[in-house]
Amino acid sequence: MIALPMGAMPLISSGAEMLMLLADTSLCETLGNALTKKGLGKDSEPWLLRLRRRLVRFSSRPYLAKRFSKQIGWQFGMMIHRYAHLGTADTPDVIRELGAIPLVTDVRRWGHPLEAGSNLRFFAIQFLLLHECGHVAAGDLSTTDTSHFEMEFAADGFAFRELIGTADGDDVAISGTLGAWLILTLAAWIEDLSQETAPRSHPPARERLERLRAYLRSREQEQPSMTRALEVFDAMASMQKRLFEEAKSAGVLTMESPLSRFLSMCAQTGRHEMFYDQLPRWLLFGAPSRLCRELARLRVCMERRIESDQQDGRAKEQLGLINWVFDAALAAPSNFLSRKLQAFYARARAATDS
Repeated sequence: MIALPMGAMPLISSGAEMLMLLADTSLCETLGNALTKKGLGKDSEPWLLRLRRRLVRFSSRPYLAKRFSKQIGWQFGMMIHRYAHLGTADTPDVIRELGAIPLVTDVRRWGHPLEAGSNLRFFAIQFLLLHECGHVAAGDLSTTDTSHFEMEFAADGFAFRELIGTADGDDVAISGTLGAWLILTLAAWIEDLSQETAPRSHPPARERLERLRAYLRSREQEQPSMTRALEVFDAMASMQKRLFEEAKSAGVLTMESPLSRFLSMCAQTGRHEMFYDQLPRWLLFGAPSRLCRELARLRVCMERRIESDQQDGRAKEQLGLINWVFDAALAAPSNFLSRKLQAFYARARAATDS
């Protein structure tokens, strides 16, 4: 069984959808053709379907780029910032505005603004699964003879070969490249924004991205489509660099905890219902450890503020909101969340007492 953090799947989905809103029509066509062959097992789509998709995309792409270009940068950055700090990833507003994408059997899906992103998500998940299969194929689960980093590089290499090197057609190879690029680029953003101090279990994502680029170059002679794959790789890398700068300029990539900022806003405006509504949504992502740890840290922080100043009404208000989470967890039929919160709280108290 291969398990992924619950918050990772919305992050991959929304990340793919936002990036592809800015992509050109030809890349959307490439992903559509590749999914038809790889995901649906067909050599080609019916010509009427292809024609309809192309007409919709050609007419909507300039509009989408104009409508969302100023929003995607900071919303993309905010989403990854929240995941890096809390382990959760809400659906961004730009994706909510477009509604849920219809099912594959629904003709309204053809050319839908989120269709290309959904297709990219398919290839990104393919890379993740093949990477884990690479560990199994290499016997990594039963050996400790190789360093962790070397095992991860080898698993990446297995995924590159299976997803790109043996691809059935140019469109599939290019889409596989894009799927691997997306996963490693999201990982690189998370590493840049994360405050984790524990030893790394994986090599730096930027080094893994360079190995992907090197693999594409090594295949150019045997697979001419790798030249196009490299062009797509560089174009997407340039796009994500621009998005990063936009998010940085908008101030959403600060090291301040998004939960601390949200808690302060709810207390300052008196809109406690926002906190009561949002926190359970984040906890539904499997009660991420990063979120529970931050709740515990903020509880201790507010308690210390009140101990030093009994008149600190803002701290009391924020502590009341945090204790609401702890009390609700304690009253729940399952003690899973309560035990997790209390364990992090005990560690946070011990850290400040020492």
